[in-house]
Amino acid sequence: MNTIQHCFAGFFAIIFPATIILVALWCKPTGDRSPSATSVSADGSDGSIRSGSEGQTQPQEGEPQQFEPLFVDWETPAIALFVTGRQHGYIEPCGCTGLENQKGGLMRRHTIQKQILAQGWNVLSIDAGNQIRRYGKQANIKLATTYECLCSTMNYQAIGFGPDDLKVPVIELLQVMANYGGDHNPFVCANVTVYSTEFNSKFRVIESGGKRVAVTSILGDEHIENLPPATDLTTRSVDEALREVVPQMIATNCDMNVLVAQTSLERSRQLAIDFPVFDLVVTTGGSGEPTLFPEEIPAQQSSHVTQMIQVGVKGMYVGVIGLFPDAAKPIRYQRIALDARFEDSPEIKETFTSYQNQLKTM
Repeated sequence: MNTIQHCFAGFFAIIFPATIILVALWCKPTGDRSPSATSVSADGSDGSIRSGSEGQTQPQEGEPQQFEPLFVDWETPAIALFVTGRQHGYIEPCGCTGLENQKGGLMRRHTIQKQILAQGWNVLSIDAGNQIRRYGKQANIKLATTYECLCSTMNYQAIGFGPDDLKVPVIELLQVMANYGGDHNPFVCANVTVYSTEFNSKFRVIESGGKRVAVTSILGDEHIENLPPATDLTTRSVDEALREVVPQMIATNCDMNVLVAQTSLERSRQLAIDFPVFDLVVTTGGSGEPTLFPEEIPAQQSSHVTQMIQVGVKGMYVGVIGLFPDAAKPIRYQRIALDARFEDSPEIKETFTSYQNQLKTM
């Protein structure tokens, strides 16, 4: 064997076993990774409603999970805003490291809402919208199921529209929204009207706990541009719509004015500056967890300060904003991860059973 052959033989004698070891380590199982047990798409092509795609930090074996304490040093607020959004199809907890480490889901959301109500708090529930992410019959059923949970079971008082919600055929959307019409119709958007103001208002005034809160929402111009043509959808630019709606909101003389902004963080900040009447901006901008504290946005020509909070992604978090008769700190905020401490709501679970039965008939 010549020198070159000796070199190649020595090279492969070292590299080949090392490669086998690396492959073995890489492929070492870390749990059941079958599609049925880990991450089904948000709209569940197999008919499942369990979903998830993001990993969560998992505690070491034997260690108890640590959960952030809730409402430390909070007295009972005059009113508590219960804020959610950007579900994006994830009606059950999301994550790929086991259910105990996943976050989100309507069942857990209802459980924390019930716990807050059980404390005797006056709760005003607001959702920023974007309930689904795909299109077709299954997505339509999921949207109807979500609205049933929000409107009938959880009594949301204000619900905005996300861009994907409005890509559902208008006739399908109207059929769902018609179930929740009348004086307590929760659907609100300043610059989008679905067929007529009978189905969604430009803003709402909600009274609770002796407080009056005015709520409006907008769909960003960047989303308006990408909506499919629909004769039953009337849209306007955000600035044009708010120039009309804001004076009407001011005239109601409410204790708090809220803007739900389906747009980027930068655009949400600019709206707070351009319309310095909002005490709270709820933005769907941002790509990860909501910030731990609200962002303060000072007005340019007055002492007014707008608080801005993010809803996060995939419905993993709830934001709770408490209004207090405290001049030094009238607004307090806590973000709440919908983690394993919150058990499944039996009421929502029953609705999900109906959802699954509908999928079986597709």
